[in-house]
Amino acid sequence: MKKKKKEESKPSNSSSKTHKIAKGDTFYSLVKKYNTTVANLRKINPGVDEKKLQVGQVINISTTAKYHTVKSGDTVSELVAKYGSTIKQIRDWKKLDSKFTIYPNQKLRVK
Repeated sequence: MKKKKKEESKPSNSSSKTHKIAKGDTFYSLVKKYNTTVANLRKINPGVDEKKLQVGQVINISTTAKYHTVKSGDTVSELVAKYGSTIKQIRDWKKLDSKFTIYPNQKLRVK
C-alpha cells in the first residue's frame, strides 16, 4: 500500500514516517523511541488527542534532525528558542556539562 501522491501538508522528505499506536504507547514514550519532542508530535499531528491514543491509530513521526554550528555568542537557551527544542534535549544529544557549555564551531543537534 504505497501512496504515490500526498495531498497533506506534511514535510515531503524521505525521513518523515508514521507510527502505528500499540498498547501502552504515549506521546512521551514515542519521544524517547524516536528522539523527538512532544511539541513536534503535536505540531505534525494536529487534531490528535495525545491523551486518547487508540491502538492501531497511525500518527506522523518526524525524524529529521537539525544541526547548528555554534557561533561566538550563541547560547543554548537562544538555540532552544530559535529551533523549538528543549535545553534537556540539546544537552542529552550532545552530552553537555551541567553548565551547558558550548564552543564556537561546535556542531550541535538542535532538533
